[in-house]
Amino acid sequence: MLTHICEESCTLPCGVCSSVHEVHDVGEDELILSQDIRVEKIDDSLQKVPVIFIYEKNDRAVYLSHINVMRIFEQTFQRAGIQVAFTQGYNPKPKMEFVNPLATGVSGSNEVMAVDIFGGLELKGKETLSLLNANSPVGFTFKSMQVIDTDRRVTLSKHLGGSIYTIEQVIDDEMRTSLDNLSKTCSKEVHVAKLNIKGNEVYTVIINGEKNPLKTLFGNERDKFDILSHMKMHRETLFTGIYEDPIKDYALFGSMWQK
Repeated sequence: MLTHICEESCTLPCGVCSSVHEVHDVGEDELILSQDIRVEKIDDSLQKVPVIFIYEKNDRAVYLSHINVMRIFEQTFQRAGIQVAFTQGYNPKPKMEFVNPLATGVSGSNEVMAVDIFGGLELKGKETLSLLNANSPVGFTFKSMQVIDTDRRVTLSKHLGGSIYTIEQVIDDEMRTSLDNLSKTCSKEVHVAKLNIKGNEVYTVIINGEKNPLKTLFGNERDKFDILSHMKMHRETLFTGIYEDPIKDYALFGSMWQK
């Protein structure tokens, strides 16, 4: 895309820059335009299959809303040359499913998404992950993928059991008291355990289902951004079925759909 530079020093990254792409300002005499610009069309003759991806969301990416994350991932797959299937109709959307998306301000180590991809059976795991990571903005890292060889519709969210979070650096006395009280009670919906790691208080929180962790722990009255300004919350993983040890996650969950 050709446009004038916004600022000499970028203060609001738009998501274009990554480990291999950057925005540079050039003069008109430096522009080299191709005389034959073509848009690559999706080859829908290839078999469309779902692919499960596990990815991280950290650093400044935690401040992106889920709507922005969806848009960024759509662009990431396009830059990587991976042919994602789209819905039909007047307003086509990429066929991507995010399992219990993170709240803005919360980081995650093992987030889960499923993407319908044309030619997915031909994708090579290591090469595909490297290609996606090279085209992803700072804060996103694709960790693993699993291609599902099936014609059936794959829905991940209905198999969600819950999420495991860690909370640390709590600097609000009221919030700390709420977490301490929860750690002393038993509940089917939420379980809180308080640990002391090298002198630092760390809370492990297990929440069943798709419940919002901030509302579940601290109620509906307090603003979520105020809450997150007084602590650090990180989702360790999503688990399937009933919580048990060892937990069942989505990393090897594709076998139930295989032909």
